[in-house]
Amino acid sequence: MIKLINMSKRQRVFGTRSLPFNIYFWLFFSLAFSLVACKSQDTASSAPNVLLSKTAFDSNFNAQTARALSSDDLTQIYPQAQWAQLFERVRFEEQNAKMTMAVEYPKGSVGPHQGGAQFVINLPPKNTYTLTYSLKFKEGFDFRLGGKLPGLTSGGEKWTGGTRPLNGEGFSARLMWREKGLAELYLYYMDMQGKWGDSITFDDYYFVPGKWYNITQTITINEPGKNNAQIMIWINDKLVLNKQNFRLRVDDKPKIDSLYFSTFHGGNQPKWGPKVDSTAYFGDFIVR
Repeated sequence: MIKLINMSKRQRVFGTRSLPFNIYFWLFFSLAFSLVACKSQDTASSAPNVLLSKTAFDSNFNAQTARALSSDDLTQIYPQAQWAQLFERVRFEEQNAKMTMAVEYPKGSVGPHQGGAQFVINLPPKNTYTLTYSLKFKEGFDFRLGGKLPGLTSGGEKWTGGTRPLNGEGFSARLMWREKGLAELYLYYMDMQGKWGDSITFDDYYFVPGKWYNITQTITINEPGKNNAQIMIWINDKLVLNKQNFRLRVDDKPKIDSLYFSTFHGGNQPKWGPKVDSTAYFGDFIVR
C-alpha cells in the first residue's frame, strides 16, 4: 500500500517519495536548456527561412520572357543594378517550368571579358544579410581549373582582382568552383593570407553538371573591435561552411551593401579556359 506523506510548501509528492522543490526546479531548467540547445543545433544545420525577413532584392525571373539579355536591359529591369557587363552572353531561358538566367562561357574563355557575366546589385547597408539562389551547370560543363560564382560583398566589386582591404574597408565573399567542380568560398578581407584571397573548401563538396543546387549564404559582419564575424553557407539545405570568430572590419562604417553577380572561368591564364562551350543556369535570387 502506498502511504501518503504530508507535504510542506517546499515539497511535492512524486511516486512514494517527497522531493525538495529545488530538485524539480533544476530538472525543469535542464529540460528547457536541452530543448533550446537542440533547436539551436537544428537552426545551424538547416538553411534559414528567408521568407521570415524583409526582402532587399528579389530577381523574380518568372516575370520575364525567354529572350537575349543586354547590359542595358538588366539595368532597366533592376534599378538597383549599379552596373552590368553581360557581353551578349546572357539570356532568359525556361528550365523545369521556371525562368532562369542562362550564362555562356565560350571555349577557351578566361576572365569576365571573354566569358560569363558580371553585375552589381546595390543593397541597403546592413550588418547581416542572407542571399539565396539556384544554380545548375549544364550537362557537359567544363570546370577546368575553376571559376567564380555570385556572393555578397561590401564595396561591390572593389575588393577583388588582387585588391586587398588592408584596413578593413570592405570585403567580397563570392563562391567558386575549382577543378572537377570542387566548391569553395573565395574570400577577400583584411586578414586574408595571400594577394589573391583565401580559398575555403566545403569538405570535398563537388558540383555535378545537370543537377540543380540551392545556395544559401548568410553573413554577419563583426562588431567594431571584436572578432565575431560569421559566414555560413548551405547547399541544398546542408551546412557546408561555418566560418566564425574573425573580423571583416575595424570600425562600424563598412557594411554588407551589395550582391555581386560574378561568374567566369579564371584565374588569368589560358589554362583556366574551358575546352568546350559551357553554360550555367541561375535563378531565384533573393536577399533578405
